[in-house]
Amino acid sequence: MTFLRASLRCLVPSLTQPIYFCDIILADIFTSFAKVIGDFWLAAIILFSRSHLWQLPAEEGLVQWVTPCLMSLPYTIRLRQCLAEYVTTKSRRSLWNALKYSTAFPVIFLSAAQRSSPVEASASPKEHPLFKIWVLSVLINSVYSFWWDVTNDWGLSLLKPSSTNLKRKRSMPNIPANSHRLLAAPSTSEGIKLPPSPSPTDFDPSERQFAGLRPKLFFNDPMIYYMAIFINFILRFTWSLKLSSHLHHIADLEAGVFIIEALEVLRRWIWVFIRVEWEIIKLGGSREAANPEEFEFLMREGTETEHSDIST
Repeated sequence: MTFLRASLRCLVPSLTQPIYFCDIILADIFTSFAKVIGDFWLAAIILFSRSHLWQLPAEEGLVQWVTPCLMSLPYTIRLRQCLAEYVTTKSRRSLWNALKYSTAFPVIFLSAAQRSSPVEASASPKEHPLFKIWVLSVLINSVYSFWWDVTNDWGLSLLKPSSTNLKRKRSMPNIPANSHRLLAAPSTSEGIKLPPSPSPTDFDPSERQFAGLRPKLFFNDPMIYYMAIFINFILRFTWSLKLSSHLHHIADLEAGVFIIEALEVLRRWIWVFIRVEWEIIKLGGSREAANPEEFEFLMREGTETEHSDIST
């Protein structure tokens, strides 16, 4: 029942309803199923039109726009959630988040336009007049989405402007907090003063930060985060390509449809783990205190404290 209620809240077009963190996670997962939703429609056409199972049927008139509209539905849901957050909080960051989801629409509909007015059979798809605009849309959507994932959804400092200054700061030698006590340090028999041994309390453990990450990490191995960033970067570009329905007519790319969709499930699975981790950290949680109860309250409904600030 919780899943059904969350799905209903995602589908209800209201700008005043509360936005729960579980709704945000669910709607983001729906965006990974955009291609699957479009494929359901194409499968229905194939089954009821008595056409060949391995050949896409011809779509004419308004019917040819049904597939891109269905594929854009998950992004419309997330766009509405961001606008609802802006209405509530007046945070401009929510508008920037909404812009991220709106960049998926040109990728989807420019692809559909190329499919509705294809070039000659002997010509390359690159010769289509909309091809360059479509490539630019894919580039903008992939780069912007990747930057938002790393910087805002995961809270990592890799792509932040201050990340360079932070790296320089970490590379400088740390001066102990008790350096002012060196004047009163004990001396040896030769009269040479030696600094006292620093105690664990003289250093702030939160100052330990790996390059491009953040001070608080729930996973001990930082390579987990670096691998997640690399996988997210690669699959962000490939998934943007799969939002393009006109590529389905290219046999070489059709063979890799299942592989790319399976990799998108992997990317979203990784994204959810680090996204939930960052939400717990923002709410004051720590790795030492993390337990199933802490993760459970993020998925409950009904109180004001469970509303997530999706603008951060």
